[in-house]
Amino acid sequence: MRLLLLWIFSIILIAGAPASAQTSVKMQAPAINGDNNTVIYGNNNTVIYGAYDLRNAIINFNPAVIRDYAIAGSLDTISAVFQEPGMARKFVEMLKSSGETPILAGLLKRGLNPNLLVRAPDSSSETLEVAAFMSGNADAMVELLERGALPHGYQDLPLDPTARPFFIYPIYRVLSDQRFSTEEKEKIVAAMMRQGVLLDASESSPKVAKTTRQAFDLAKQYSINRGSSVSDCPEKGLNAKCVVGGPICTSQNSVPKRIHQKPGSFRYAEYENLDLVGSLGVFAGREYYLYLAPQGWSGHLVLAEYSADRATVNLMKYQSDHMAGMGVCKAEPDGYVPDECWRSLQVEIDRESGDVALSGSSTFTATFCN
Repeated sequence: MRLLLLWIFSIILIAGAPASAQTSVKMQAPAINGDNNTVIYGNNNTVIYGAYDLRNAIINFNPAVIRDYAIAGSLDTISAVFQEPGMARKFVEMLKSSGETPILAGLLKRGLNPNLLVRAPDSSSETLEVAAFMSGNADAMVELLERGALPHGYQDLPLDPTARPFFIYPIYRVLSDQRFSTEEKEKIVAAMMRQGVLLDASESSPKVAKTTRQAFDLAKQYSINRGSSVSDCPEKGLNAKCVVGGPICTSQNSVPKRIHQKPGSFRYAEYENLDLVGSLGVFAGREYYLYLAPQGWSGHLVLAEYSADRATVNLMKYQSDHMAGMGVCKAEPDGYVPDECWRSLQVEIDRESGDVALSGSSTFTATFCN
């Protein structure tokens, strides 16, 4: 009987204790994966949404769920959802329409990669910055840039003579886009210039050159350093100019400013006299640079993919559909021959002589900054 009374008394004491005195049991969150529905997380029953809920919130325009998710949701899950075609753009569009762009700031503060590669509606790759641009969200673009996004964010696009893709000509694309107000354009350009956007433009691209002058004017107006430039190739070593420009200028000091074919060698017209335009950043351990061939076929663009040691480089030109039927694209494993493809040419760089040797009978020469 005494034991029974003691047990009843202890139950009464526990029930009457204040909430702060009760012992809580911390519950570990189950893995959020695939199409998980709502789960319970932590010792305060905070609701965390799985990929299924997050996807539906983006599609159905539900910023309340996104707001909760930004506080404690899995960054791996949101990164995975953004790999679904068009989801990243829908997300940024929703933030703009609802005035909830600070949600993106919260995710970036928690560690979301500002240079995250996502899927566009056509399943091509683009960075979050490009997705924000295509969605017309100026505040999101500025937030991403201020959190470390590359001004020349990666984007899969045909590099033909008429293409003005964002990741190559960000200043031109922003200043010529009617979705942004004059004030928004100035804010975006200012953020890009603080991140060292490349402003050089070929004389064969007058539209780009015109917007470049506008960018310089904005920089002067807002006292912004214009960052690195191909024309500002530094002397050997790291000087103040290069420090201001950041990693783009530093890496340009180690890649050819000009690549051309030696007289008498087998000619590749699409890779003739390549002039460096600028750096497009580092992705998957490889550096990407843009070159212009002003004397080739209509002054086309060439993408250069450098290995980590910069000993080899792939020169890539996009073959658009107007080349269909000419047999320039390789057949895929199933036998299908696409009309559009990247045509690649691999060369090796001799750091001492400056020669760029082609795998074949043609020899290229490289002119370095220093």
